[in-house]
Amino acid sequence: MINFFRRWFGGGATAPATPLPASRGDEPAQWPEGTTPPWQSSDLDLIFNRLALGVAPAEDDTLTTNEQAALRHLRDQLNGDHFDPKSLPRLPALVPQLLRSLRSNDVGSAALAAQIGKDPVLVGEIVRVCNSAMFRGSGTIDSLQQGVMLLGQDGLRRVVMQLVMRPILQLDTTPMGVIAGQAFWSHAERCAQATLLLGRGAVDSFEAYLAGTVCNTGAVAVVRMLDQRHYLEDDAHSARFIQAFAQLSRRVAVTTARHWDFPDRVVQALTERAGHEGQQYSPLGRALRVADRLAMLDMLTDRQLAESDAVLADADAHGYTAEQMLAVRSQLQRAFATDHSVSA
Repeated sequence: MINFFRRWFGGGATAPATPLPASRGDEPAQWPEGTTPPWQSSDLDLIFNRLALGVAPAEDDTLTTNEQAALRHLRDQLNGDHFDPKSLPRLPALVPQLLRSLRSNDVGSAALAAQIGKDPVLVGEIVRVCNSAMFRGSGTIDSLQQGVMLLGQDGLRRVVMQLVMRPILQLDTTPMGVIAGQAFWSHAERCAQATLLLGRGAVDSFEAYLAGTVCNTGAVAVVRMLDQRHYLEDDAHSARFIQAFAQLSRRVAVTTARHWDFPDRVVQALTERAGHEGQQYSPLGRALRVADRLAMLDMLTDRQLAESDAVLADADAHGYTAEQMLAVRSQLQRAFATDHSVSA
């Protein structure tokens, strides 16, 4: 598949050079010498979503009859007066109560273990993680309460959110749904980690990880709506269609977070991610917006479609330097070096 995508994108691994954004004040943005030309977010967004959907660029950028029908179908489905919340991914019943407990520092490990113990799948996953190579030096864990104490509050939050969200994003029966679900989950894992790193010291760590983890719930919901009507069977799609798909996906992610009664700051951050460039951002919204693109860039790098030292051209406007982005990219590459959710 890598060679296939190289043909689509002209065989190059980097985006065209673009003018650097202004930094704070009138100072030009400073990029480390020797780094590759920075990516514009719009280019990155387009290429990543094509990769996730497994479609090539169309020769003509005019919306086809099929694409126009697909977008009409989506807008009808997502219209406020006719929108059916049942079309959204379903959140397991245990999760809202568990999330409230995970957000509270007053809930002890015994109480958390009692809640988690109601779900055998969660119990098994926590014990498995605790007995993995990452924690091997801690000895064998054979009880849930031991696992809760070993992971700690932050570790437990991440394991629970990964376990809950992975099947929501990946579950599908069609080939298109499987491919897209794997790609969007792989991106969400990276986005959660990057949001946590970028927001460190400025935002609540659980909310940062939660916002990144759920960022693609809308994309998966939109893919399912389109897949049910066979709108994604074409091998190529226009840039206008992919851009509309991405924007609608972000809007549905906001709707999903509200429907699931997620924390206000998480909903706000997802709303800002779905908004226009140049708006005012909350600290979490700023971290999520840049993390979203860095996660895309990491996936393209993993598939040899971008350089490992590439950064974003417009992240400086959100308060992040090239050095910060490179540091986050380095940590993502170490954490996800063996991930190949989209088959190469």
